[in-house]
Amino acid sequence: MEDGSTVELDRVLFFSDGQNDVIGKPVVEGAKVVAKAEGSGMGEKVRGLRFKAKSRAHTRVGGRAVFTRLKIESIVAPK
Repeated sequence: MEDGSTVELDRVLFFSDGQNDVIGKPVVEGAKVVAKAEGSGMGEKVRGLRFKAKSRAHTRVGGRAVFTRLKIESIVAPK
């Protein structure tokens, strides 16, 4: 996703305006969140170890997750 691009998230599970709470079953119909991409990066490295007890075999596993940073521009209420 490019920096500055806009994305609409329409699978809203819960909405509250301070007075009323709307819980989706499974999603709230008509509600959406408009966000703007502000860049991407990589998370911290996660490391693990697989070990077979009697054969003394082991393997190191790990990786870093890629993420996109989003800035919430607006929240559209359900109708």
